[in-house]
Amino acid sequence: MKIDKYFDLKKYFTTEANHLQKQKVHLIKTLVKGKDSETITIDSVNWTNALASFSSCDINKPSWTNSYTIDSIQSDNTLLLVYRAKEKTLIVQKMEIVFTDDKVTSINIDKNRANFYYTSKEKYQYTPFGFTMKGSQKVLLMEEVNYEIQGKFIP
Repeated sequence: MKIDKYFDLKKYFTTEANHLQKQKVHLIKTLVKGKDSETITIDSVNWTNALASFSSCDINKPSWTNSYTIDSIQSDNTLLLVYRAKEKTLIVQKMEIVFTDDKVTSINIDKNRANFYYTSKEKYQYTPFGFTMKGSQKVLLMEEVNYEIQGKFIP
């Protein structure tokens, strides 16, 4: 399998959104915040919007050409690509993409943002069956907020 310097995440999620839209896939979405949770079923999903959080993690930017180390591990029909940020100031700190038989089977992304007033840590996971986004946010002089969003694809 040939991979350019950085995997084109934006292109991948554009293709995924188009595929899910054409297949008229439904979404069961669960939001957990603290002890509260809410589950909704969405029959008519705008997949471009639903996957926007993942697309926004694309590291294929000319200014970041040398900003990530790349490691790969091949085992039989499975390839693991791992991108790690060289600088703590980059929002996407780590991205792991698993390919099985040349198809993406899992994408894991770790994001961190911090300044004097605000700290945010997020972990995203995407598979062909759904996604999970977990995070914590801490604003100066306020309590930390933890949340989780789960999405399950229903054909």
